Formats: sequence, C-alpha cells, structure tokens
Amino acid sequence: MIVKRKSLALHDKDSKFMKVKKESGFFYNVQEVVDGNHFVIGLGVSTDANDYNQFITMYEQASENVGGLPEDCEVLADNGL
Repeated sequence: MIVKRKSLALHDKDSKFMKVKKESGFFYNVQEVVDGNHFVIGLGVSTDANDYNQFITMYEQASENVGGLPEDCEVLADNGL
C-alpha cells in the first residue's frame, strides 16, 4: 500500500506532523485513563492531531480492563476533547 504524505519524519515513519500549542513537530498523541487511586487502567497511542476520536475508545478499554465500570462512575476529560 502506498500512502501519500506531505511530510515524513526520517527517524520515525509512523509519527505525524502536528502543531501542539506553540511548537510543531513529529509527535504521537498519547491517552491514558486512571482510576480514583491514580492507577492507569487504560492507555492508547494514536497519530490523531486531537483527542476528539479517542474518548469512547479509551472509556471502553478502561471498562474492559477492570471488568466493567460502576454506574455511578465519574468520568472527567480535559479541554483537549
């Protein structure tokens, strides 16, 4: 499969060029989910420039990793979503 890209990082061909706040470069977008005790219960890495498509995936992964989240579970997200 041939993928046409406008830019390419020679050191890491899977990374993606992104603008992050005041800087730009070749990055990955890392997501994590922690429980009330700050244990990581979900982790994901993507090349999406924003977090918009990550929320549901990370919620489902965290729920599966701990055998289901309680109905009264409080879900918080930062302003990147």
